[in-house]
Amino acid sequence: MVFGRRLPTAVALAAALLASLAPGSRHAVTHAATDSNTLYVANYEWDPSYDPDTQYGQVAPVIFRNCYDSLVRLKGSSTSVYQGDLATGWTSNAAKTVWTFTLRQGVHFHDGTLFNAAAVQFSIDRLLTLNQGPAFILGQFMTQKSIKILSPYKIEFDLTEAAPRLLAAMSSQWANWIVSPAAIKAHTVKNDSAQAWLITHDAGSGPYMIQSAVTNSSVTLAKFNQYWGGWSGSHLSRIVMTYVPEEQTRREQVEKGDVDLTLFFSPQNLIALQGNPALKVDRSSGVLQELLIPTVSGPFASPAARQALAYAFDYDAMNKQFLKGFAVQAQGPIAHTIYGHDTACRCITRILPRQNSFSPRRG
Repeated sequence: MVFGRRLPTAVALAAALLASLAPGSRHAVTHAATDSNTLYVANYEWDPSYDPDTQYGQVAPVIFRNCYDSLVRLKGSSTSVYQGDLATGWTSNAAKTVWTFTLRQGVHFHDGTLFNAAAVQFSIDRLLTLNQGPAFILGQFMTQKSIKILSPYKIEFDLTEAAPRLLAAMSSQWANWIVSPAAIKAHTVKNDSAQAWLITHDAGSGPYMIQSAVTNSSVTLAKFNQYWGGWSGSHLSRIVMTYVPEEQTRREQVEKGDVDLTLFFSPQNLIALQGNPALKVDRSSGVLQELLIPTVSGPFASPAARQALAYAFDYDAMNKQFLKGFAVQAQGPIAHTIYGHDTACRCITRILPRQNSFSPRRG
């Protein structure tokens, strides 16, 4: 991420209200704009819809994490500690096959209806029925029959298999967002489950709601005054995100102060941006891992040949000359910032880029 001088009172919000635009490391840029109540963001790519049950891209989670709530989420910057969002508590049996969640009361969706256990059941049922890209995240553990409403604010998941990492799955920025059943039903056309409507609208309960959206152009989020988390302290009233795929254009916009925040730069541009005293570059490591895997045919049919290629590749030169030091060499198939990485692993893979994207995030 690269931040500029603007946002002295909104830095907390930038860190607390926008989601990761890419699974790589983070950088953000801010400027000295006159509108102190609006955050301007330039996105490097665009997802075709804001439907939380179908989209599995990198930009849509910005919308999801601002406009929707999930049962649980990661606490702060941790990748292994969870806290309640729409759930206030949870328990499981010893086998981790049955999980029970107590739900938050008094939560309003953006359409004014109240959140409850029926909304959780409806949301997961919709996710599994549509069965699009993100459905496997919860679908690997449950079916529609797994969900049982015990009371208006208590729900049980009787899973198809043991899931000691269920909370990890439920804190993903995909597939876990609770939608308003009333909003989905009201905007369903020809049994599409409101998918057409969700291209430019939301059905969540989060701190912001979609005010306007133009596909492949821009989306504006506006503060939801009835947000259950409250609005004490300094917060932004609007977030305006535009689609600017050209890297050089995004760089010019942030340097001129036309946008506060932008993402995904080449190492060369990152070095230049770091030298600008009006900008701040967040060099936090991310989780974008790139692997180059030769096919198991022809000269690489032999495992020894593939291993030889791995040992022959000049990782240091790749990092120093091409990535300009903005990377670390991967050890094993799981990036070092991802749960499950084996620090004792010494198998050689490829470079793990860690300085190639920018993102603030909520909570």
